[in-house]
Amino acid sequence: MTVGDGYRTRLIERGVPATKIAVITNGVDRDTFAPRAADNTLRARFGASNRFLCAYVGTIGMACGLDVVLRAAARLKELGRNDIAFMLVGDGAVRADLQQEAEKQELDNVIFTGLQAKPMIPALLAASNACLVHLRKQELFRTVLPSKLFEAAAMARPVILGVEGSAAELLERMNGGICMEPESEEALVAAVLKLADNPALAQRMGTSACRYVQGHFDLDRLAAEYVSLLEQEISR
Repeated sequence: MTVGDGYRTRLIERGVPATKIAVITNGVDRDTFAPRAADNTLRARFGASNRFLCAYVGTIGMACGLDVVLRAAARLKELGRNDIAFMLVGDGAVRADLQQEAEKQELDNVIFTGLQAKPMIPALLAASNACLVHLRKQELFRTVLPSKLFEAAAMARPVILGVEGSAAELLERMNGGICMEPESEEALVAAVLKLADNPALAQRMGTSACRYVQGHFDLDRLAAEYVSLLEQEISR
């Protein structure tokens, strides 16, 4: 049993019969992650009241390649786009280094919230205008389907996706955001500007992503499929 078609393909390439492989993907709890209006008080707390806010929510680790955010933020400042900000929600191995570098460069358009309680995550996603999902440009990530993608989509937020392979193919099927080249600040700047300058497009993409997730990645339905498959195997 695998969580994506990319893993299934690799197993087949290694000689595992296709008939012995089932795919049940990650999903999202629709009771927790559902469309809601932004909490303006929360936006104000982080200094983003009148800004287009692109949020990354999750572990801030080496594999995430979030130094691209700092480079993109610097470029946006050069362009005079002070109406756009990034918000990095969470903690991890490189959070302190990134925050120190952002302060050194005086990047007031990069907001670090630190680690937040899990129940706060839906509200933080809702406070954003778009969500960033990003990993370094490495072959091993081409089969990954990040849970962040499902959560942002379920909240009806357009996704800027810096992950190649299976995740990019899924986002294109959703018509739920913009795929960018991982680790490219030029691509990230272009994606953010496109959404910030086209609010109707951002809304359409968010709505499309939400509908797709509701129809294909409901956690309760996927869990039922998993249990059914186990019962079939046990009864053999």
